[in-house]
Amino acid sequence: MKTEEILIEVEPQRKKELLNILGKIDFIKILTKESLLDDFIITAPENVQITEEELDTIVFEERYAGRKK
Repeated sequence: MKTEEILIEVEPQRKKELLNILGKIDFIKILTKESLLDDFIITAPENVQITEEELDTIVFEERYAGRKK
């Protein structure tokens, strides 16, 4: 089944209420920024062998992809 993502902004004091309502709808999967980060941290590899220079190069290439240097 194909799904689509949407972004919803809500006032912080009403977030819990909205999540409660959306949680009752069976065809909605709720992914908060916090839950995405938690999933990433849990599944991220641990001892990655990469230097700071290599990381800087990768970040620079991704950030400025398609732009002339």
